[in-house]
Amino acid sequence: MATKVRNIIVLGAGTAGWLTALFVRKLFPHFNIKIIGNKKIGVVGVGEATTPPFVAFLKEIDIDPLTLIREIGGSIKQGISFENWNGDGKKYFHGFNEKFLSQTSVPPIFTHNCIDYYYRHLLHNKLDFNEYSYVAKVSYQNKIDFNEIEYAIHFNTNKVSAYLSKIGKQRNIKYIEGDYKKMKLKYDFIFDCSGLSRLIISKKSKWKSFSKFLPMKKAIPFHLKVKENKPYTSAVAMKYGWMWQIPLQDRIGAGYVFDSDYIDVAEAKKEAEEFLGHTINVRKVISFDAGRHEQYWVDNCMAIGLSSCFIEPLESTSIHLTVLQLQLLKQFANDLFNGTNDMFNEVMRNTMDEISYFIYLHYNTKRKDSDFWKNVKKNYPCPPAFKPVLKAIKNNNLKHFDIQSTNRIVSGFPVTSYLKIANGLKLFNKKINIEGYENLKPSVQNIKSWMDQRIQRIQRS
Repeated sequence: MATKVRNIIVLGAGTAGWLTALFVRKLFPHFNIKIIGNKKIGVVGVGEATTPPFVAFLKEIDIDPLTLIREIGGSIKQGISFENWNGDGKKYFHGFNEKFLSQTSVPPIFTHNCIDYYYRHLLHNKLDFNEYSYVAKVSYQNKIDFNEIEYAIHFNTNKVSAYLSKIGKQRNIKYIEGDYKKMKLKYDFIFDCSGLSRLIISKKSKWKSFSKFLPMKKAIPFHLKVKENKPYTSAVAMKYGWMWQIPLQDRIGAGYVFDSDYIDVAEAKKEAEEFLGHTINVRKVISFDAGRHEQYWVDNCMAIGLSSCFIEPLESTSIHLTVLQLQLLKQFANDLFNGTNDMFNEVMRNTMDEISYFIYLHYNTKRKDSDFWKNVKKNYPCPPAFKPVLKAIKNNNLKHFDIQSTNRIVSGFPVTSYLKIANGLKLFNKKINIEGYENLKPSVQNIKSWMDQRIQRIQRS
């Protein structure tokens, strides 16, 4: 990498901004880095859940994840519980990877991903994922297993930004408060982390909306009292969207994401209150257009986080994408000052599109209790690029290359995630007959026995 001292500006002092500044400091220890914040703009405040890559990313920038959790009053996340998405009152679990399955013996052809193989075997034998999935069983018992389950973090957005800023200042990242438009700034490169304001990138790149196939348009966040320490996010299907619940140590961060073509804010608030059985204090109203920019790296500017793309809160995609962008940047770091990078842009476009299709998959439900759910497939038809993938999913014939482009450097979500969502939504054809899946060794029953024994040990500890 170049040794010349460069001036780097990070515009935006939210979570994405501080993560970017700390990552750039790691990449370029000798550069001058300034981060510009504006308290008048504030933060979106709904990105309070992460995915496992975020934990790995923290370690990469020399931040201990468990220390962060302790300092900010956060909690462990082992997955997402989807509740009543088929309108039958049942729930299914999208859990993170179970490490022990990677050591499971499978036929050589499948050794690239033993976890996928295991869950396909469950499908083949029509076995209940909630019963045979270790991460689901452990999580629904409100237990945590660091040794065998990958984990993510729930956090308070304001607290995590404050904690990251403290570390950033210790690492010689200069914080400036004010309106950047009124500042005379000299820089070699600027990162636009200004959130939904998109202060710089919106002038350099066109916006591509996902509104033709993704229905959510508004969100009303609010807080709830903590009743029990759940190591997972809850996503509860409502009549016109869904409600998130993210448990922290001192509160539950919650909100209702809905299709404002059917109900307004007052009606959404009323439905949430009727569901919860008490009044709520709506903290703000967030309007958004799901989509992405066509380019993220233009000249000497790169958009990171919400400024580059916003899909919706489901599956914690915002911070997930922030981490993926920064990890990709590492591979292009030597090109940072060479102008627009077409390969970076192409990879991120493909990744963001892929993740948007994954979110679309969640709305392929059997729920019919409102006009929204009755018409969701008609009003928001499957994107043409996702039709063959959806067909492969329903036939239980999904392969890695179906969801990963040939130039994939970073991945969105693994095949196992698609399998868990599709199974929970009952999308698979009734007759599932996959040659070879009956030969899992050790047997599923042996694995389940091991799971049950380990859960008993965790309960006693």
